[in-house]
Amino acid sequence: MGQNSGFEDRLDASFVVQPGLSDDSCVSFQSAAYPGMYLQAAAASGGGVIRTMNTVANRATWCVTHASSTQVRLQVADGTGRWLENDILGSVTLRTASSNNGLWRLDRGLADPQ
Repeated sequence: MGQNSGFEDRLDASFVVQPGLSDDSCVSFQSAAYPGMYLQAAAASGGGVIRTMNTVANRATWCVTHASSTQVRLQVADGTGRWLENDILGSVTLRTASSNNGLWRLDRGLADPQ
């Protein structure tokens, strides 16, 4: 999936940035397609992320570090020191050390009609 993907695919992969559920100096990502569902880090021992309605506030909160004017890094606020990254196959995962795979581009995504 990329910038030129169809509307439905882009909607399923789009999130609304909101104040962090456990720390309002950070952010949480609510699903644009499924309000009430948030992007959340899996349990501390796992490496993945999920979209869920059963949120754990500190695992659904991401602290932003600006890498450049157009890129950020996102660290889960659960104290485990994990960063949101893309793996080699393009899947989203968590790593304990930030790398260039953890750079996220800032984009307006889908237009918000409000």
